[in-house]
This record gives sequence, C-alpha cells and structure tokens, in this order.
Amino acid sequence: MHKQVVQFKRYKLKKTWNKKIKIIAGRLVLFFIALAVVIWLGTQLFYFCVFHAIRTIPAELGELRESTVAKAVLLMNERVVRAPGTGKLLPVVAEGDRVPVGTLVAQLELMADPAGSSGKIQIKSPSTGIISYQLDGWESMYDRYSWQRVDPSVIFEKLEEGNNIVSGVREDIKQGEPVFKVIDNLANPFLIVQFPQGFKPHIEQNDQLTLTWDKEGTGKALVIAHHKKGDHYYAVVELKQARPFPSQRKLDLQLMHILGEGIIIPESALVEQEGQTGVYIMSVTGPKYRKVEVTATLNEEAAIQGIVPGVEVVTNPRLAEIICNK
Repeated sequence: MHKQVVQFKRYKLKKTWNKKIKIIAGRLVLFFIALAVVIWLGTQLFYFCVFHAIRTIPAELGELRESTVAKAVLLMNERVVRAPGTGKLLPVVAEGDRVPVGTLVAQLELMADPAGSSGKIQIKSPSTGIISYQLDGWESMYDRYSWQRVDPSVIFEKLEEGNNIVSGVREDIKQGEPVFKVIDNLANPFLIVQFPQGFKPHIEQNDQLTLTWDKEGTGKALVIAHHKKGDHYYAVVELKQARPFPSQRKLDLQLMHILGEGIIIPESALVEQEGQTGVYIMSVTGPKYRKVEVTATLNEEAAIQGIVPGVEVVTNPRLAEIICNK
C-alpha cells in the first residue's frame, strides 16, 4: 500500500512538472514570436525613417565653370613709323582704324626754317593693319613669338615696369621720333596672362578660354603653355577671336574656363563601388546605383555623364547604401 502511494505521488509530481514545462515552453514561444515581431517592426520603422531621410536633387544639364580676374600683356606684330622731319603731327586716320598699305595716315607740318618757308610731309602706312598713336617703346623688343625665346613671366615683369617714351599726337615731334605704329591684326596675337597671387587655374594645353576686357572687349583664346613662377601662375594664350581688336599693351581681363559639361551634382553625391564611380538615383522601389563618368570637379561640384536629365540624384548616398545593402 505504501509503495502504491509513493508511485502515485511521483506520477502526480511528474505530471505537474510536465504541465509547467509546457506552459513555460509556450510562453517562451510567444515571447520569441513577440520579439521577432518587435524586431521586424523596428527594422521596418528604421528603414522607413532612413528612406524618408534621403535627400535628392533633380539632375540638370549644365557647365562647370571657373572664372577669375587676371592681368595680361599683349604680344603682337607691330611696325613703327618715325617722323621724317621736325614739326607738328596732323592725324588723318583715327586711333584704332584699320587701313590698307599705302594709306595716308597723317601729315607732318614742318617747322618754318630761318627763311620762313614751311610745308607738309605725308606719312603713309607701310603695311596693312590697325593704326595706333600710343607707343610704349617695347614695339621693337617684343613680338608675338617672344614668349618662345624668353621666360613669359620675365616679359610680363619687364612690361609691367614700363618704358618711358613720349607718344601720342603732339606738336613738337622731332625727326626720327616714333609717330604711330601699325598693328598686324591678321596674325593672332599672344597674351601672357598673370593669375592672381595664390590662385591655381585648372587649365591644360589646348583648353579654350573666354575673355572680356574694358567695357566691350570680348574674345576667345587657346592655351599654348602655362607654368608657375614665384607666387603667380602664368599662361601663354593665343587670341583666336577678338572684338574689337585690342591695341593697348596691358589688359585687365575677366577670364572664364569651362572645365566640363554634363549633369552638375554635389561632389558628395559620388560613391565608389568596386573601383567604379557612380551615384544613387531614386526609383519607385527605392534608390538604385548607376555607374557614371566624372568629366570635371570644382569647388565641391562635379560634372558627370551616364544619367539622363530629370532623374532624382541622392545627395546623401550613405543612407541609400544602407537601404540597398539590407
């Protein structure tokens, strides 16, 4: 009888433990299910917040431009005409006019001799070109190819120093003094450009520059050479187009250079994947990676090729990577 009572108690205890284990197991299952649901909901909420934190800009075509002011000196082919006698210069052709060879440019009214006789001497243009009565004394020293023989920065410095010479229309011209020069405007002149101190231009040989000077001067120039000396960068450019043709030696330029064309985006929107550069664009299903070609960068902006105008470009690509790699 005692043995049966013990067996009954053991059976009842075992049944109780089995029931408790089932309850605990059930609760654990419910706990892990609830935990999984919470984790899933938290993950979805996280990606929802990340998705809505993504910032985009519309892709638009444009140009990446670099602009600066600069000083320049003009190297050109010039022919100086000197006074055949002593007297007063009487201009016939105005400053800056273009004339063919043999044109009457000015007359020299000779001073009366002791006998009281005087006269006028005609001065004609020895070549075709633009007439200028403003001479600086460098006409016979530097021509349009001088930059090939002398360091351009040295030429610039010497021309900046100036050269004392009397020029212009005046009444007391002595025999042998220069009266005007003829500028050959059929041969493209060269410009030696001095960029501002500390400014490094993003130019290469054969790049095209757009120039403006004075109030109306505009032109196109081709970069022939460039180098740095001291605190300045210098460039030698060939003036391909000019309107009007400049006749002054020194120019204060506004210079513009197109570094690249394409879709203009912040440089921070670029990402590297497997050695290739790309961007993320937004689609209906989320951000998508697109490989692009970078044509130029400047001042934290980039010009790219490889996407079409109108798409939305992600400007904080690290968040887009989180979504794409989930």
